[in-house]
Amino acid sequence: MKLIKSTAILLISLLLSTLSIAQTADHTILVSNYSFTPAELTIVPGETVAFVNVEGLHNVNGITNTLSGDSFNNPEDFFIPEIEGVASGILMGEITFDQPGTYQYDCSIGFHAQLGMVGTIEVDAFTITDLLLTDTIPETNLPGLAFRLLLDSLLDSNGPLTLFIPNGSAVSEVQDLLNLNQFDLLGFVDLPSALEYHVATGLWLADDLEAGMSLPTVYGQDLTVSEVGGALKIDGASIISTNYLADNGVVHVIDKCLAPSGLPQATVWDIIKNSDDHQLLETAILNAYLDEELRAQNDLDPSLELPGPFTVFAPTDAAFEAYSQGLGITTAEVIAGQFVDEIVKTHIIGNKNDSSDFFNGQILQNYLGDYNQMTVNTNGIFVENIALQTIDIQAYNGVVHVIDEIITPNLPPIIGTCGTWTLVLQNSGNNGWGANFIEVEVNGEIISKETIESGNTKTFQFGVDFDSEVNLLYLGLSGASSQSYELYDNNNELIYSSIGISGTSTVPQSVYGLKACPKPKSCGVIEINMFDSYGDGWDFGNLAVFINDEFYITIPMPYGFSQKAFIPTDINDNLDFFYNGGAYQDENSFVIYDSDGELLASEANINQAPEDVTDLIVCENVTSITEQFTNLNTSIFPNPTSGELNINTDIEILRIGIFNIYGQKVFDATYDDNTIDISFLRNNTYLLEIETTKGLEFHKFSIIR
Repeated sequence: MKLIKSTAILLISLLLSTLSIAQTADHTILVSNYSFTPAELTIVPGETVAFVNVEGLHNVNGITNTLSGDSFNNPEDFFIPEIEGVASGILMGEITFDQPGTYQYDCSIGFHAQLGMVGTIEVDAFTITDLLLTDTIPETNLPGLAFRLLLDSLLDSNGPLTLFIPNGSAVSEVQDLLNLNQFDLLGFVDLPSALEYHVATGLWLADDLEAGMSLPTVYGQDLTVSEVGGALKIDGASIISTNYLADNGVVHVIDKCLAPSGLPQATVWDIIKNSDDHQLLETAILNAYLDEELRAQNDLDPSLELPGPFTVFAPTDAAFEAYSQGLGITTAEVIAGQFVDEIVKTHIIGNKNDSSDFFNGQILQNYLGDYNQMTVNTNGIFVENIALQTIDIQAYNGVVHVIDEIITPNLPPIIGTCGTWTLVLQNSGNNGWGANFIEVEVNGEIISKETIESGNTKTFQFGVDFDSEVNLLYLGLSGASSQSYELYDNNNELIYSSIGISGTSTVPQSVYGLKACPKPKSCGVIEINMFDSYGDGWDFGNLAVFINDEFYITIPMPYGFSQKAFIPTDINDNLDFFYNGGAYQDENSFVIYDSDGELLASEANINQAPEDVTDLIVCENVTSITEQFTNLNTSIFPNPTSGELNINTDIEILRIGIFNIYGQKVFDATYDDNTIDISFLRNNTYLLEIETTKGLEFHKFSIIR
């Protein structure tokens, strides 16, 4: 115990005696036989260490490792020549350590290093990485994390460096642009390159920056300093706050994320959205609900099975205008029409094809399921004989090629033997239909679900055949009082309107039993009004209608407070209405009106289930002559045709008309020749209307060239 105390007292006295020797140093290391005390020392950049020899002949070697013969690879080499120590201590030398890092050294005399005479000095700087770990720089948590994770060693290096760090809002904009969450963003393929572009070499304080300067970056490209309205900008980004200092550099906060030239644009959707020449395509993609699909980053996580990558043949606004003129309708009708899905999908390929990947005769399947043929020759690259005007606009999820024509889609015909009907949806509030929609049912098959996404109107056209049965199921959940719809036939005559309906509700009703081009009925149409007091329809209940003891129609009421159905009748028809109730039958009711609006029957008893109505005779003891359509014997050829259409008939023809797939009449003339020139029409399906002295006939034909 006495020996330990004596040794401690000796070390303390030696240390005190050396303080006067190394008065200018921040730290002192005692050098004695086979040891440096302390052997491990941590300091900050700029501090000075004094080496004081108290015993033996030693040097301080910070260049080459005596044990291995290799370089210490210290941030800076240092060496103090050998000197003999004295008991009172003798100053061997003082060294100032400016560069951060780990410094190793030993005594290279004799076997001193082998006997353990080695030491380490850690110059622990407050680096830019350390600065980003503090709360010193506001609104930079996520970008600070990205820089620390991906550029940690760079921002911990000696520098000096100048970091222009985007704030959180700028990063959020990039996340939205790339359609990425913060975890996907941190794993994004080009993020390290983009981050390196934010780091300039050299120390550039705010006062050092001047307009016109070019700052070299770690990435290799230069940042440009400019001045706008008296404020300095870095590559167009505003400097929000400045001069956050670290030992190896400085940090400035900017309001945008920077990107070096040569990197792809965000997504194929963003390329189109940001193009002044593709505003109509942008709207069409939105109306086809494909914008989110075209933003998918499928290469980030293959396990997610995201769509893409994509090749988009992007028609310009001028291409849409020319296409619309050819159809005889407006661009608004095209991009908001029922075939916008088909038009858009025809221009999208579900894999990436750069211009160098195309070859002559190549067939690419598009999103519609059809095929686009590529032609490559000395005149250029063509898709469906349309030249690619601008090629290889690169995105992270594919590529865009600009074209100046629409690739004509293979559209399904919407013309029936009874022509084309038009459903018009309206909203007085100009804000769409929200979650409400109409199911269009033809002959028991739902052919479409229609709604207004935005604005105050939308049209949907569909073909109907003679005697087709059309039902419209309105499914309204909220805000329905401002909504209405109307249905027009092929002659633009109003068939049904939900505006001004009778009853207590202003909400549109469903309607059943509408007949297309029905045979004339001598007693007109009776109207059935069905109600549910709670507003959830008849559940699984329905109303079965029989005419003259033969089944005619089953009318369900799956939704809402009220709906209508229409039944065409003849003289002395005997009608039976059988109520098949579901749950809560006491909430159901129905009433029946004749064609003049007179009440025929009522099953609207409060808190009581409706009963069947049977043996209801309409137009009793009334006689009239009914008109019948004549089945004429007229034929057309060739069908399909390439440019001419011939009519073969022995009946006098008065006029002819041709309707396109949108139900628009594209040709109307008196008939004076068996041959009709239709070379002005595009490839598609059309309806030929023939007016004769004995009535109307309709014939479908196709043009294929």
